[in-house]
Amino acid sequence: MSERSIATRRVMKTIARRSTYETLPVRGADGSLPIVVALPDDRLIDIARHVHEEFDGAANIFVAMPDQIALIGFSFGPDRTHDAEVQRAHDNTSMAMYVAYLRMHPGAATLNINMADASTELRDMAYAF
Repeated sequence: MSERSIATRRVMKTIARRSTYETLPVRGADGSLPIVVALPDDRLIDIARHVHEEFDGAANIFVAMPDQIALIGFSFGPDRTHDAEVQRAHDNTSMAMYVAYLRMHPGAATLNINMADASTELRDMAYAF
């Protein structure tokens, strides 16, 4: 069984154990709760592109780390590249590095990710369990 399949099973079991009071942070325009499973070595830019193309820029990202699962509410917002608080993401930033960054900056964090089709700002909030 592939590493991604094992990670997906872990995430689905985790979601199944959550209470109805612990809703996922991101809801799609159609009312759905889009979920993306990421591995620690997946590149942030690839996950961002996937969310942008497949889920209209908003999804619940579960990063399946070896010892835990991190949940990131991931959504795109308007471009504010001149804002001093915006951090620039490197093209090779892994999801593990991104989770570490979010843990160091609790609450809302903003990153500027240069996408091939558009330069857009990514806004997200980190949740870990």
